[in-house]
Amino acid sequence: MAHLEVGERAGEATALSNIGAVYASLEEWDNAITNLDTVVVLAEQLQHKELSSFRANLEAVKQEHAKAFSENSNNFLTN
Repeated sequence: MAHLEVGERAGEATALSNIGAVYASLEEWDNAITNLDTVVVLAEQLQHKELSSFRANLEAVKQEHAKAFSENSNNFLTN
């Protein structure tokens, strides 16, 4: 497998971030978090200029997941 150039890897990080955002909008939390975790690791390796934004997106999705899980748990317990 050929190694991707840094610019291509940076583009990969951006694309994976967008895919993670789509999964989050569909409330497919595991897929969203997996993609965004990969983005953060890749961005750290590349010292990507958007690293802080990628980290913030990951944390926001994790919080939304926890909120959705909590709401679903509460609905289950009250029904």
